[in-house]
Amino acid sequence: MEQTAKVDLTKNKRWVTQMETYFDSADSKKTGHLSLEMFDKWADNIRDLGKATAEEIQEVRVTIRDFFIAAGILPGKPATKKGFIEGMSRLAHHELEKKRLGEPTLHEKSSNAIYDALGIKSDDVVTVDDVKVFMKCVDMDPEGAVQYFAMADKEKKGKLPRDDLIKLEFQFWFEPEDESTKGMYGGTYEGAE
Repeated sequence: MEQTAKVDLTKNKRWVTQMETYFDSADSKKTGHLSLEMFDKWADNIRDLGKATAEEIQEVRVTIRDFFIAAGILPGKPATKKGFIEGMSRLAHHELEKKRLGEPTLHEKSSNAIYDALGIKSDDVVTVDDVKVFMKCVDMDPEGAVQYFAMADKEKKGKLPRDDLIKLEFQFWFEPEDESTKGMYGGTYEGAE
């Protein structure tokens, strides 16, 4: 079976800027590190909405941890900005390989778990207000949802299958050469021009 070429996104300036800006945003207390506990808060945020079952919250927690552990943020071992960027580049290689093979990616698993816990099942449609709640739960600026949703809602229907949003988000985080995602999240993670 043929494997894809090794992906090294650390050489892609746009992507590195996105990751640096995301790191700075996620490191809201300015510790210089990202820890798994910071991302565990996402499941707590969703739990606090009061719509999800205990099993759904646990699935969110597990899939988020799997994603960030694969990115090099290990239990008891927070990642520096440099370590986070290198880990996300390694993760991108593996995620793109899974996508090529038609296997579910860690990104898809965690995004699907979050939507499920928010009460938006796989065959439901998603609105911009749903995306705002999603983004707030994952500690992102919910106002970035407007641009994100608009990029995916090319036909201006006001509602989309959640898979469309997950695919666009995957492109933003793991396929930076795709210019169609430039300005996503209202440009929040593009850094200063």
